[in-house]
Amino acid sequence: MPLHVVIAHLAVIVAPLTALVALTYAVRPPARRGMRWPLVLGAAVSITLTIWAADAGGTLWKSLKTAAEDCIGCGQCRLACRYGTVIPGEGALPARSEVC
Repeated sequence: MPLHVVIAHLAVIVAPLTALVALTYAVRPPARRGMRWPLVLGAAVSITLTIWAADAGGTLWKSLKTAAEDCIGCGQCRLACRYGTVIPGEGALPARSEVC
């Protein structure tokens, strides 16, 4: 599984939780003392995960683009997508010399 997928899902989970902590911090003044550090930590983690996901997405895009340029149209990719199998090779698509 590409790293981008895992990181992006973590960002999608952490960012809304941080927003809920921020809303609680804003609406309930008595809870501010206990929410200060979780809010700072959540914001830092959200920002870090978002930047990391964007970088991993760029790396994944380059890998897919390179693999697509090497595709010779043998149909193995369609079979892999249909049945959820992994084809050995470079990147997401099979390498030219290994499959056909």
